[in-house]
Amino acid sequence: MLRERGKAVLLAANKVDAKEGREGVSQFHALAVDTIHPVSAEHGTGVSELLEAIVARIPSPAGAGEATEEKDAALPRIAVVGRPNVGKSTLVNTLAGFERVIASEVAGTTRDAIDVLVERDGRRYLLIDTAGIRAKRKTEGAVEIFSVMKSLDSIKRCDLAILLIDGPAGLSHQDRQVLRYILDEERAVVVAANKADGWTSEEARRKGLHAIAEGLEYASFAAVVPTVATSGKGFQPLFRKIEEASANFRLRVPTGLLNRMAQSFLYTVPIPSPQGRNRAFYITQVGVAPPSFAVFVKDRRGIPDSFTRYLQNKIRDRFGFEGSPVRIVYRER
Repeated sequence: MLRERGKAVLLAANKVDAKEGREGVSQFHALAVDTIHPVSAEHGTGVSELLEAIVARIPSPAGAGEATEEKDAALPRIAVVGRPNVGKSTLVNTLAGFERVIASEVAGTTRDAIDVLVERDGRRYLLIDTAGIRAKRKTEGAVEIFSVMKSLDSIKRCDLAILLIDGPAGLSHQDRQVLRYILDEERAVVVAANKADGWTSEEARRKGLHAIAEGLEYASFAAVVPTVATSGKGFQPLFRKIEEASANFRLRVPTGLLNRMAQSFLYTVPIPSPQGRNRAFYITQVGVAPPSFAVFVKDRRGIPDSFTRYLQNKIRDRFGFEGSPVRIVYRER
């Protein structure tokens, strides 16, 4: 019946946690479907893969106006991400000036990524409120799995991510994991240390912010701003850092200036290589969002990550790029 109506079909074979269920999956090949998704609705086995297949087949909304899409595309897209119950929805509501999304002390209240248009100091932003991202082993049920998938997708489609953390609680392992998702997608990032009114003294606040900055490791280029989402305290410096990071995400360095600077940190420095002597001849910026630099070398094989980080740090020392990742690619001359 579904085929007669020309509908897309996904076949899910449930109860594969039982031996009989696993053995019975093969019989569904007789239906001549492309892929069979073995799942266990009770235990969540295979549900993530099924949801990914569903999302991949959902068409874009019909009748969406091209002018509206172009207008939205010009707005800075900012995803508010973090683990559950750190104040993401409260931050978005305070900025919007009304309760656009449900905020609650109960972790996991937000289940979907919600776009909210806000205006601040004459500048418009599209904020994306997201569901809290927990460690995979703690994720419960198909709904939460789907919510986390939507949050990760929001990171992919944003220009900049606000990593919201519980400031007084410090940078947790899960905060670092969410930060890793942001870095993997090469998005600009600002860290908001929320609930800053929870620090009992200025000294505790200073030490707490220093510990958070130290814990960012390879994302040390990200600014850390204390905020109180319930009152809006700290929003002014937060948006200054958002503007800086957004500008740096699209910053382009003139090739002449870049190569003059590179005389001291690239052309005279040998590149570690298992193939023997290696060196760089030329560097140029080949893209923005994120800023991307191509380094022309004798041999691009085996260049260690430590040398790439060295280059990134030297470029930052000269040109800033606070809040933005810097991509390095190697090409042979």
